[in-house]
Amino acid sequence: MDTKILHILVVAVVVLAVGEAYLIHENSKLLSVLDHGNRAMSTIQRDGASLPDGVLSQGPIDPAPENTLKPFSGVVRSVDSSGWLIGSETKPVHVHVSSDTKIVRMGELKTPQQAEADMQKFHEYSQELMRDPKKNKAELSHLISPSGSQETSISISDVRVGDTVMVLGDPDGSGGVNAVRIAIPVR
Repeated sequence: MDTKILHILVVAVVVLAVGEAYLIHENSKLLSVLDHGNRAMSTIQRDGASLPDGVLSQGPIDPAPENTLKPFSGVVRSVDSSGWLIGSETKPVHVHVSSDTKIVRMGELKTPQQAEADMQKFHEYSQELMRDPKKNKAELSHLISPSGSQETSISISDVRVGDTVMVLGDPDGSGGVNAVRIAIPVR
């Protein structure tokens, strides 16, 4: 695969991830405003004003969880049982890889029809999760939009030192990352 196309794909994936994080953040702010409105209506009702039945029965709205997944990419410097070192030689990041981490090899671009079908499934799934955001908080915080390329699941043993990888993960608080998804472009 041409390196220019590979770079374009990497940029596209990062832009999509940042855009998705922005949308979730904006949605969280909107839900906070709605929560404030519900509290104001509670005050109105307590002070004697009447409101339609059921308006306050649900209680305050819990804002959508903040999406903590952070994207970054780099070169695999080492792989061992405690995780991977990814990035430059002077500033590597320790990436914790668990059995829950999804590791994929990226392939050719999807057809527009495939991409549209995947986005439709993603939309339906995310809408279903939003029906009960309190119950689905963990799933919502790790919601990842579909990739624009074909993907094949691979195992940790398929990753080699020197591979370029794209990681989505949760910061672990000590400068490392707990990987949720790792994508490796075609060699």
